[in-house]
Amino acid sequence: MDLHRFVTAEGAQSEVVGTVLLVAITVVVASTVGVFAFGLVGTGEIPRLALDFEFGESDVTITHEGGNTVTTDGTLRTRVSEGTLAGDDWAALDGPIESGANVTLTHRDGGVDPWDGETVSVAWRSADGETSAVIARERAPTS
Repeated sequence: MDLHRFVTAEGAQSEVVGTVLLVAITVVVASTVGVFAFGLVGTGEIPRLALDFEFGESDVTITHEGGNTVTTDGTLRTRVSEGTLAGDDWAALDGPIESGANVTLTHRDGGVDPWDGETVSVAWRSADGETSAVIARERAPTS
């Protein structure tokens, strides 16, 4: 056996290492895609909603115009930047919140009802409380 030729041969070792790395990367990528495609791991996806805000003299009606249905395991809350909102929020709706569902809330600010450019926002929070996001916000008209 020619030991010198075996030690100095460079081509075979590089090709084997390259092939092993390529196969390993392919297996990792395929298994990651497969795990998410078959739903074995949740993505914690925040629902996407199209909400319409209609401001009255002292109230706001928020309507779910389209997008995802929010099931009872997620929670929607409505807030205003100044003062408080009174009335039944999204939790008062029976069943999942689907397109067409709406809530009407009255603005209260120390006994004064009219809007004055406050921001009304709707936030979503997951059932486990680990994920939350503001779904929509709208600025009320100024008086």
